[in-house]
Amino acid sequence: MLAEIRKTIELFWQELVDFRFDEQRFVDDLIQDCGEDASGLSPSDFTEVLDGKESSCLEDIYWTFNEVLAYYLSDDLGSAAYVRALFVSLVLADAIGKGIGDWQFVFDKICILMVQNTDKGDAIFRMNFLSMVLSDYIKSTS
Repeated sequence: MLAEIRKTIELFWQELVDFRFDEQRFVDDLIQDCGEDASGLSPSDFTEVLDGKESSCLEDIYWTFNEVLAYYLSDDLGSAAYVRALFVSLVLADAIGKGIGDWQFVFDKICILMVQNTDKGDAIFRMNFLSMVLSDYIKSTS
C-alpha cells in the first residue's frame, strides 16, 4: 500500500480540500501537528513516506504517528488536517502490516476518526478508506 500512498493522498486532497496539494506545505503542516513527537525525524523522513519509499525510520514514524492520530481525535479537523489524518492512518496500517506496532493501539482510533468526520466525504468514501486500512490487516494475519 505504501507505494501508492502519494497518489491516494492527492486524490483525497482533490476530493476534500479547496486548494491545490502542495507537498512542502503538507509535510510542514504534518510536522507541526506532530509537535515534539517528531523531533527525531527530518522533513525528508516524512517526504520519503509520502513518496512511498521504505524509510529507515519507520518505527519512529509509527510511534510519532500513533501519537498524532490521538491528537487529531481531540480536535475539530478542517479538511486539510483530515487528509493528513488519513495519511497518518494509512502509514500506521502499512507499518503494522510490516510487523511494527499493534492494531490494538490504532484501529479504534481510525474508526473514531471516521465517525468524528462524517461531514468530510460520503459513506462510500469512508468505506473505501477503511477497506484500504483493513487490507493491510488482512495481509498481516494471512
